[in-house]
Amino acid sequence: MAKWRYDNVRALCAGTDPRLRASLRHAFGNQGMRGFKEVDNIGDLHSHLVGGEIDLLVTTLDMGGSDVGALMQQLRHARVGENPFVVVVTLLETPDPVQAKRAVDAGTDDLLLMPFQPAQLLERLDGFVFGRKPFVVTHDYIGPDRRGADRTAAASAPRLEVPNPVRWQVVANASGPTLKEQVRDATDRLNVHKMKSYGGQICFLAERIAATFGETASQGVIMPDIGALAEVGEDLARRMANTNFAEATELVVSLSALCERIGREGRAPKAHEVGILPSLSRTIRRVLDEDPEAVSWSDTALQLSQIFPGLR
Repeated sequence: MAKWRYDNVRALCAGTDPRLRASLRHAFGNQGMRGFKEVDNIGDLHSHLVGGEIDLLVTTLDMGGSDVGALMQQLRHARVGENPFVVVVTLLETPDPVQAKRAVDAGTDDLLLMPFQPAQLLERLDGFVFGRKPFVVTHDYIGPDRRGADRTAAASAPRLEVPNPVRWQVVANASGPTLKEQVRDATDRLNVHKMKSYGGQICFLAERIAATFGETASQGVIMPDIGALAEVGEDLARRMANTNFAEATELVVSLSALCERIGREGRAPKAHEVGILPSLSRTIRRVLDEDPEAVSWSDTALQLSQIFPGLR
């Protein structure tokens, strides 16, 4: 028996097994949950996430051959929908550590092995009313902080206190910010953390590209990193819009365009093109770190336009 009433919690169950969905419908209905919905395919799941009217997602990791984990990761990285902080419980068919890692890497809040008793899920739900782990934001992971006390790796990754939709719907403080206001504020903070994490990633990739090209002068060897750098640049430019960093978007667009030029099929990259990647990336990172030395970033943009006509 759950310790709370969940009348206002908007839950979505995603899975292809009708018996699973029926079991959850019954269990949540007994707790007064009036907003329960269910889907049996990833297209409908995507539509519901885009719609944004979800507090709790209980889902299998795969649906009909489609990777729900990949969609979950898109949700956490604020690329799908308007609420990256939906509480997610992932249901696993087997105790396979590979599948568990997929779910954890995608940013799930909790795991539950099937088959399970409804009381087990309701107990997890009660736990979310009491609290929720802060999120960690890195260039490739956004989700609950699972770093143990003995883990020093990625210790510098920022922790972000995030909204708890389940708790808010159960014990909301009418005098405080609305859930939408909390989500909007936390999403803005998440975006800043994400951009700053990208600053480190683009420097790492650019330095490795330059070093590798200096040793081999081969386009093929650097192409994976060139592709990754261009992808990060495109997402970073998108995130910069309507932020304090918007004026420096030109630098990031130039970085992505330069990567496209270096990786263009049938064209041998030039050493001076590859060579400017590290300095350009360092300038972008200084802008994101709000380093006073970054005030001259416009000079770098001008230099780019002179060296590479057509680049912005």
